[in-house]
Amino acid sequence: MFCRSRLLVLLLFFLAVLSGCASSQFALEDAETKEKMILGTCSWNEWKQNAAWSTYDAPDYTPDPDAVARLTPLIKRSDVSLILFGGSWCGDTKAEFPKYFKLFSALNLPQSSLSLHGVSRKKKEPSGIAERYSIKRVPTLIVLKGGKEIGRIVEYPTESIEKDLLKILTKSDSR
Repeated sequence: MFCRSRLLVLLLFFLAVLSGCASSQFALEDAETKEKMILGTCSWNEWKQNAAWSTYDAPDYTPDPDAVARLTPLIKRSDVSLILFGGSWCGDTKAEFPKYFKLFSALNLPQSSLSLHGVSRKKKEPSGIAERYSIKRVPTLIVLKGGKEIGRIVEYPTESIEKDLLKILTKSDSR
């Protein structure tokens, strides 16, 4: 009886430790350089809590309502997903991420459709996904349809985020 209760306590302890590790999907320091930065998978809220930027707003950006209306049904399809890479240390990411998330909010994009990854200055992160997608510059938004890449926006959009996304998604529909 004593062994069982002790075993149960140990089992519960290890489960608690493992679940704590599993929930921490990102690091706040580059293991190689010891520089403070977000590395790995996280949510936008976790990014904002840890990036230490002066602002997370994009007051000078308003998504084009017509483009948003056309984009909404395309981006909410079950076979469409997005992967967004950025560097908490990067000026371009600081400028563009708030715009992306303002657009995602306007689209009511489900969180399950987006995967956000922080990368180091060498464009690496713990899971290896940045290397798998050959990330060279940030921010980079990759658009997937049916699990296959159909387009990406690297650093800055050509026209606007919503219009570039619309082009990517409508181009893939015409194939």
